[in-house]
Amino acid sequence: MSRVIVTLAILSLAHVAGQKASAEAYGSGWYSEIQFTVGHEDNVARSYKSVDVTDDLISSASVGIGYSGKVGSNIQYVVGGYLSQSIHQEYDNLDHTAISLNGSLVWQPSPSFDAIWYRLTAEATRLSYPHSRAREGYLLTAGTSVNKRLGMRTIGHLGYRYHDLVFDKNDAEANQDAAFDIARHEIFAGIDYRLTGKIWLAAQYAFQHGGFTSSSSLSSDAIDYDAETEDHAFEACGLIQCTAFYAYRSVTDLHAIDLAIVAPLLGADVELSGRYFDASSENGTDYSDWVLQLGVIWTL
Repeated sequence: MSRVIVTLAILSLAHVAGQKASAEAYGSGWYSEIQFTVGHEDNVARSYKSVDVTDDLISSASVGIGYSGKVGSNIQYVVGGYLSQSIHQEYDNLDHTAISLNGSLVWQPSPSFDAIWYRLTAEATRLSYPHSRAREGYLLTAGTSVNKRLGMRTIGHLGYRYHDLVFDKNDAEANQDAAFDIARHEIFAGIDYRLTGKIWLAAQYAFQHGGFTSSSSLSSDAIDYDAETEDHAFEACGLIQCTAFYAYRSVTDLHAIDLAIVAPLLGADVELSGRYFDASSENGTDYSDWVLQLGVIWTL
């Protein structure tokens, strides 16, 4: 699958346990964050062919700044941005930079402890791939959720997100890179559980439907795809010849499970998280993937 989806998965892992805190922990005023992560991905190309399934070690660093404010006693907003750099140990053509602007609005009609609150989120991320321009574009994400305390230690979430990669390319480039032009819908449900003190456990299930990209060796003309793009990021060259890779976009149903634990350590938050997903495309191809990630976050 395209690196765009990989990026989204890693960003989701980085925030699945932190969603509860995004507009609540900071209070009012400016804040900044520094984050370092290292992760292992099982199927980097998101290929349905077993011969093309290969793993990679991915490390990233990011810095962010934001502002949290309140309107009255029941509305809180957060606006911010971050810059991140991701490095692949094996497939360095997938190294990329992300610049993002984001915002969220939380509204709790009633101030009582067990009252429902609502959240609106929006994010625009510029993805830059120096060695894989086919993947470049603006990843736009918008969502809404309903949230409620389910006891003294547990918070439940139910929501919807929409993801769309928008090209800033001319018509010829857009047609050539069409396999990476994706848009999809997502519904999710999750819980955050405070184990003890500031140690939190988080779990989330998500169902996504829409355009997904899978990369495989050689052309698959016998399979029906919405778009096909030559993918040089996974191209393997030997002494005599190179093995060509192609990226394919198709309409896919995807089931994903995220698990995470967050704990304070020496003035930082340490997060161990994992994601597993299983996807089935309308053209009959199936693929799965898992990601494990360890991150350290400093809030300044």
